[in-house]
Amino acid sequence: MPQAPEEAVAAQSFRHRLERSAVRGVLALARRLPDGAATRLADLLAVVMRTVVPGRVRLAREQIAAALGRSADDPQVAAWARACFRHFLGIPLELIHAPAQVERHGVAALLELSERHHLDEALARGRGAILLTGHFGNWELYGLLSPLLGLPMTGVARPMKNRLLDGELLALRTRYGQKIVPKEGAGLKLARTLRDGGIVALLIDQHAGSRGVRVPFFHADASTFTLAASLSRRFGAPIVPWFARAAALHKVAVRFEAPLAVDPALPDDEDAWRLTDLFHRRLEAAIRADPQQYLWFHRRWKKGGIEPDPRWRERYARPLP
Repeated sequence: MPQAPEEAVAAQSFRHRLERSAVRGVLALARRLPDGAATRLADLLAVVMRTVVPGRVRLAREQIAAALGRSADDPQVAAWARACFRHFLGIPLELIHAPAQVERHGVAALLELSERHHLDEALARGRGAILLTGHFGNWELYGLLSPLLGLPMTGVARPMKNRLLDGELLALRTRYGQKIVPKEGAGLKLARTLRDGGIVALLIDQHAGSRGVRVPFFHADASTFTLAASLSRRFGAPIVPWFARAAALHKVAVRFEAPLAVDPALPDDEDAWRLTDLFHRRLEAAIRADPQQYLWFHRRWKKGGIEPDPRWRERYARPLP
């Protein structure tokens, strides 16, 4: 017999509280662990995750092989897939340990910035800036600490189904002043940030479904949101690609790249596709340099999305300068 609505809500509420208690327990343990032990904990959690979700392991290997032109049974592909799980299990542990590391060593010891002038020059125009990246490296640590550098960001996130856990994650991310707005209805808040000359941070490398536009990414097209390009054209905010590569324990090497310039002579939809394509090429280069730091176990290449004008592919089929 199916549960009554109130029974289903009660069961879900109990499960959510149980999940939050479990996560809080892991976080409390992680905070007390020295660096070496915390690293071993991340290794253990990665092994558990790979055991519990073998389908995601297969997906990671298949997508790495297809994107990088290798065989799925290549030992190097398997090694990258294992390291990918380890890397992403380590990101929340880095966030947990960050306050103690900042207090002990200062923010400069955690973040190594290069080519920052690209962001500074973009902000100097007074139109704000759009920082654009993907699920690569440790973007979370830079977002957390960016206010301490005088560069606070407003990011976008989809709330978790378990709102109790979502609150825990939000508290981690916003400790120093980073702003996170819900994905639904984010446009107005992002527009306000840009009008005030602030920084908007977006990750656009997840499946965009039927609302996205199909843009080349490695070996095949992927449905992609073109929000960054649309905001840039509307508000005149430069798009600054950036990548936060995890360089060592408690150390992230953040590289800002030359802005992607809009072309006001082009129609909106064509220029949005062009800019998104250019960003994908930058992201591909970062991933090729360090494949294990990309989110390979997310199903990126799905069906769906709007087919672009085939003439655009011919017009912009060129290498980056």
